[in-house]
Amino acid sequence: MSKKIKTKKVVLILVGLVALSLLGTAAYYSSIGKLNFSLSPTGFATGTATVDVAGTASISVADSAINLSGTNDTAGDAFAYVAVNASSAMVSSYQAAYRGSNENWLNRTGGEARNITEDSMSVENDGTELLNITVGTAVEPSVFFGASGGDFWLLAANSEASSCNNNLSDSWKQYGNNTSANGNTSICSELLPTDASDLVIFYIRWQIPVAAAASSYSSTLVITGAASN
Repeated sequence: MSKKIKTKKVVLILVGLVALSLLGTAAYYSSIGKLNFSLSPTGFATGTATVDVAGTASISVADSAINLSGTNDTAGDAFAYVAVNASSAMVSSYQAAYRGSNENWLNRTGGEARNITEDSMSVENDGTELLNITVGTAVEPSVFFGASGGDFWLLAANSEASSCNNNLSDSWKQYGNNTSANGNTSICSELLPTDASDLVIFYIRWQIPVAAAASSYSSTLVITGAASN
């Protein structure tokens, strides 16, 4: 499913300025008394056409659901839990070892370390303006989990070469304290509108407190694209 967020409308103004060159006529008598009539230009002018186009600031989100319960484990149990000797667990949809994947997150069946299937979402600049991409959460982690000690992070990467022209958050960036009330977290300050370079992907990491109640959790990530200044 794709979600589309539009922040500006297109305005098209066309002004045509047309000038016509004038052709005049001249008649004269020859020295032998015959009338010769000729058509000759008496002036020259140029015309111009101008157009003012207001750019569009628009993003679309593909694969908009990230599943942190997907697993490669044989048992295939969707549920896992925080290790009893830990205050929280780190659960990540990005599984490359050098970024760090999961900590203190154990399978309900067997109690071994959880092996999560990697998952991401794509954000595309489908407008005509450079965009500043920001993210926030609809609900802060303490309210979301019903306990303190939780948090949310996001990692971004270019899905198409050089899509983010400035300040790409290619390391984990915390956004759990950022809601519409206190401002969002910038993920890419200049996402290009070029067709071949306008796509970034997001990975999510949650810190789940040990006191979180047994449940299925679903958090809303608020993504905004606004024209870069």
